Amino acid sequence: MIFTSGDSLHRRITPLFLRNDQEFLWAPDLKADLSRLDAHYAALPDEVKAQGVAVFAPCPPPDGDYLTTKDP
Repeated sequence: MIFTSGDSLHRRITPLFLRNDQEFLWAPDLKADLSRLDAHYAALPDEVKAQGVAVFAPCPPPDGDYLTTKDP
């Protein structure tokens, strides 16, 4: 339950509207995190990547400090 935006107005007002089970992610932070994930998977050996994303990356990696694996 994530809302993401790069609009500074959204960044300021979203906390006023979120429920306890929702979270706001600043779009530049999410974009940077997704770039880190891309670099993580790009560093895998070619024989692993040849298996296809659904095989080697069915979920975000459990190791590392990624926004996508962070507990709410």
